Amino acid sequence: RWAFPYWQRMPDEELDGCELLEVSAGDREPETQRFLGRDIADDGGPQLRALLLPDPGGDRLALKFHHRVADAGGVKEAAYRLAAIYRALGDDPDHRPEVRDGSRSLAQVYRRYLPWRLPGLTWRVVKELGPWLWPWRSLQYPTGRWTGDAPRFLVHHLDAPRVAAMRAYGRPRGATLNDLLVSGLFRGLARARGYAGSQTLRLISTADIRRHLPDRRADALCNLSGFVLWNLGTELGERFEDTVARVVARSRALKDDYLGLVFNLMGFGLVAPWPAAWWRPAMARLFRLEIDTGRLPLMLTNMGPLDADALDRFGPPVRHAFLVCPAIREGIAGAGISGFRDTLTITAGTPESALPLAELRAFFDGVDGELPGAPE
Repeated sequence: RWAFPYWQRMPDEELDGCELLEVSAGDREPETQRFLGRDIADDGGPQLRALLLPDPGGDRLALKFHHRVADAGGVKEAAYRLAAIYRALGDDPDHRPEVRDGSRSLAQVYRRYLPWRLPGLTWRVVKELGPWLWPWRSLQYPTGRWTGDAPRFLVHHLDAPRVAAMRAYGRPRGATLNDLLVSGLFRGLARARGYAGSQTLRLISTADIRRHLPDRRADALCNLSGFVLWNLGTELGERFEDTVARVVARSRALKDDYLGLVFNLMGFGLVAPWPAAWWRPAMARLFRLEIDTGRLPLMLTNMGPLDADALDRFGPPVRHAFLVCPAIREGIAGAGISGFRDTLTITAGTPESALPLAELRAFFDGVDGELPGAPE
């Protein structure tokens, strides 16, 4: 609807006719890139697709969800549920999964703060809004104009020994893996841009606000992510450990009972009262202004670990799994992190017209070189 659109479940007879899964015997990497780079229309039909790539050495399954429907936390829950349904159907071909059609609304999180914790949350909005609005410009990784070409995706793995070395480095410094990766991104960006200390070092991160629900889980597939703004000022620090110390201090200031809640609350106030046909074009123009004035900093979304036991319900143990963050078509460079069996995977997507994949790969090789345990 033009005013207040909503998702609804398709009737079973329509679902029965949907082509959700494609199977391909082609080369894995080109087929995966083709599948991931193809958009899902947001005005009808199922908002998920799957690609199966059979191979005698082990099959690959790729799942894709429209980001308006599900964030990383939602995608993980859907993958676990698919594995459980697959196993149940193997045991009983007549198995009928229970429909999960609970709340998809952000209100399921925010209503827990009303009314008694609203003043504290409102004050947090004031605190976080300042670093967002001022100073005007951030150190950016420049991207070109998107010309409509399909995005391509970069996948960068950090194996278990490397992750163990990072944990050992961070432990005595009170730094999490996320703190180290944020530090590496800041330093990699500074190196790539020839940073001389004149622009503000800012980074947009995300937080899964399911953490604010009683059991940290939603009742249905949904998008429950919030933005978090990192601001280091103009002081990067000479050494990696200096940057880590600054990031850890900022991280501790952010991690409280309101983590990830600020920008969605602002969104409620700005757009909730108005029809979508009014505010969506306005938001698109605002985003365009942010791009053209150079205000959008680097983005990092920590998508968290994948539960190996839950995925192993498919049958044979899953050899490897990771989440691919959505592609960013122009104006802002971004990456995502996910974990599986003591490894980490960094992913990023971009069309060639906005940011060539080879250039993005060189940037992330530089970030990797900043992190503890990098090869000499």
